Amino acid sequence: MPDDFSTRYLIACLRLGRYVEGLVESYYGPKQLAESVAKEPMRPLGELLIDLDELRKQIASEPFDEMRKTFLVKQITALQTTARERMGARTPYRVYVSRTLDIEPKNVREQDISELRRELESLLKKKGYQGNLAEALLQFQKKRLISGERLKAIFYNLVAEARVHTQKVFKLPQEEEVEFAALENRPYSSDNEYLGNYKSIIRLNVNLPLMSASLPIHVTHQTYPGHHTEHVLKELELYQVRNQLESSIIMPNTPESTISEGLADTSRKFILGEPAMAEDKIPELEMALKRAIRANAALMIHDKRLDLEEARKYLLEEGVYEENESEYSMRFVLDPFWRAYLFTYYEGGKLISEAWKRAKQLGKEERFLQILYREENCPTTFKEKARKLFA
Repeated sequence: MPDDFSTRYLIACLRLGRYVEGLVESYYGPKQLAESVAKEPMRPLGELLIDLDELRKQIASEPFDEMRKTFLVKQITALQTTARERMGARTPYRVYVSRTLDIEPKNVREQDISELRRELESLLKKKGYQGNLAEALLQFQKKRLISGERLKAIFYNLVAEARVHTQKVFKLPQEEEVEFAALENRPYSSDNEYLGNYKSIIRLNVNLPLMSASLPIHVTHQTYPGHHTEHVLKELELYQVRNQLESSIIMPNTPESTISEGLADTSRKFILGEPAMAEDKIPELEMALKRAIRANAALMIHDKRLDLEEARKYLLEEGVYEENESEYSMRFVLDPFWRAYLFTYYEGGKLISEAWKRAKQLGKEERFLQILYREENCPTTFKEKARKLFA
């Protein structure tokens, strides 16, 4: 039977989700809970804060292991922060990111950005692309931009191929599947909506043509062995086997999303290893560079309070963002809900990627992937588990 705490936790999350669009990305728990919350009058946010505070205090007396307790405390802290923001509180940006995502946002060092730039420029030059970084990237991209039906066809084929490779590493239930739909008016290229019962809808942004060379990154991130695979295995292990109801609700802007995005960004390496061809390395380096630059732009705006035009100029001057693309990124950076989330990609990706390299060095890949795909994690608990694994 589900424990009382998990039921109360889900109810609190669903209630807060009625105030904050996008807070509940997916829910596949008991239908009667969602139906009951949907029918009741909106509860005042102040009461929801009291409920969350009581839940947080209750954790200490629950018969959970320490990792689960820490995870739930971090999740509830994020929800409390979101509720207070909705009530008008203005939390300093770095504190807001820390409380909602369980990470300390830092400026990416110019040295690290320069190293990414040099490696990217070197690969482009070896492939025969001339000019500065922006010009060389544009030449590389123009030959590979695809959209419309051709984009769909290639994407679908890559999904099928990624599933074959993923099945060799992870045992997925036979019922799992992905469906496809269009994604419009969003500041990103693709997303995953997990439906429960081992099914996902993958959406492609029809307004942002994609490079054929970057498609494998999007495919593995969203499907196999990225978000879809993670959610399938966690539904199977945490919800069905362990009966941990809290795993049946997926919420961005909470610490679990830092791990989830880091997993998705790194997932291609779990089945295919490090990219060996320049054709594969170039889009990966470009994405890493863009995310580093975007993180710095967010800190310029929200922490240092610089003019928006200065931040936009910074994006364009770094030579990897085009005008239209920079506008999409600025929308992401400025959005009240998503303004912190962009750090899940940079910090989450760095955390998981570095830990994966260490696991491979020690021959502990199997246990590492079990921790990542079959256990609840926030950055704090993941770091502790990795520390013990690598000791």
